[in-house]
Amino acid sequence: METLVEVGSIRKTHGYAGEVKLVVHEGFGPDIQAAEFLFIGSSPEKALPYELKSMRGADWIAEFEELKSKEEAARLRGSTIYLRADEVSHEIIEEMEANPDESQKFVGFAIIDEEIGEIAMIEEVITYPQQEIAKLTYKGQGVLIPLNQALITGVDFTKKIVFMDLPEGILEL
Repeated sequence: METLVEVGSIRKTHGYAGEVKLVVHEGFGPDIQAAEFLFIGSSPEKALPYELKSMRGADWIAEFEELKSKEEAARLRGSTIYLRADEVSHEIIEEMEANPDESQKFVGFAIIDEEIGEIAMIEEVITYPQQEIAKLTYKGQGVLIPLNQALITGVDFTKKIVFMDLPEGILEL
């Protein structure tokens, strides 16, 4: 079995012709643009190859040969995107191997919401079997925010920022 590396996720559908908007992990952009196939699924073992027909815009709008409608594309929303390990820049793989504790990779990152702006710094990441939760302090209160692909719109590892589109009211829970 081929070794696959997680490089992003499917955020949402775009238009009516089966296009999707991707969230691409920092540093993997050139690798995705050069790929002929992206592997998409809930895990590396379940990922299936999709032929990349085109990629456009700064918003990572992708069109795949296999997707012809918005309904077909909607089934992939929230799925993880993988590339073959031999298609990924070696520097990125070396950094991932040097920092194997993925659950703590966002500690110290700022969360910036699309509507609210900067919220707070992630103090801790709590790992549950289903998901990871960011623990932070917002307006003097402890807040827990799920770190799932549906809410994360982008990550800047250089500036230590997690960009999110948080549901209304989540900071008041």
